[in-house]
Amino acid sequence: MASAPGGWTARSTSARWAFTTLAAVPDYGLMAALTIPHGDLLLYDPKTGQPRATVPGVPEEFGRHVSREIVAVDGKIYYAYTDGGETKEPGHMYVYDIESGRCSERPVDIDPNFWNGQLRTNHGKGMYLVNQPGELLRFHPEDASLERLGCVIPEAELRPMQDEAFQYARPHVLGIALSADDRRVYSIPIRKMTPKAAASPDGSKPKGGGMQPIGLCEFDLETRVARRVAAMPLKFGNGYITGSSIRDSRGDIYFVRHGGAPGAYGLVKITFGGTKTNDVSRRSEP
Repeated sequence: MASAPGGWTARSTSARWAFTTLAAVPDYGLMAALTIPHGDLLLYDPKTGQPRATVPGVPEEFGRHVSREIVAVDGKIYYAYTDGGETKEPGHMYVYDIESGRCSERPVDIDPNFWNGQLRTNHGKGMYLVNQPGELLRFHPEDASLERLGCVIPEAELRPMQDEAFQYARPHVLGIALSADDRRVYSIPIRKMTPKAAASPDGSKPKGGGMQPIGLCEFDLETRVARRVAAMPLKFGNGYITGSSIRDSRGDIYFVRHGGAPGAYGLVKITFGGTKTNDVSRRSEP
C-alpha cells in the first residue's frame, strides 16, 4: 500500500488479474473492472474492500479483443468483445444485470472495432463512446443500441501519408473529452509512424517511429462535422494520447501522454479562449 499527499492511499487488492478498464457504478457504490485476456467482469465494493461479484468471461469469445470501456447505467453494465477491425465479424455486446446477478446469454451484434473512450453530458443523459478508428457512437440505454454520429477525425486527415523518412498510418483515437456546454467532442488522434529505411547490416532497427499526434480535433454534435482546431506545440514529440472525460472547473480539458521519448509522461492541457494546446508533461529522471 502506498500513501500520497492529501491523505489518500493506493492499495493493490489482487495480483490475479490484469485490468483493461475500470468504471464507477455510483448508484450502487461499486467499481466495475474488466480483465484481460478473457473479459472477466469484476464488481468491487470500496467500502468493504472486498469483491462483490465475479462474472467469468465468455469462453466462446476468448481470443477476441476485450472492450476498453464499460458502460454502467440503470443497474446494468455493458461490455463487449470484438476483433478490433481485423475481420468483418461483428463485435458482441453483453449486458450484466446487477440486481439479478445475471448476464445476457445472447449478445447484441455491434461494430467490429473496440471502444476506446467514453463520456457523458453534464446532465448525465447523453452517453457517448468512440472506437479505435474514431467513430463516435451515442449509447441509448432504453434499448441498448448504438447510434453512429460520424467520425471525430477530419476527413482530410483520414488517409495514410508518407514523407521522405516515414510512412504514416490512418489515425486512430484513444480518448475523448466533452466541452463544458455539451456541444463539442475533442480528441487528439495519433498516427503510427513506420521508418522507410531498412534495418542496418548489424540488425539494428532504424531510428524513429512511434505514434505521432496530429493535433486537437473538434467534433460538433449538432452539425456532426469534425475539424482540426489546433496544432501540437513545437517540440512536443511523439507518444500515445489517452484518457477520457477529464475537465476542470474552468472548462479546460486534459489528456494523458505516455510512450513517447524514453521516460516521457504526464498531461496535455487544452485551454479554451483561443484554443491553446499546452504540453504539461513531465519527464522522469533516467
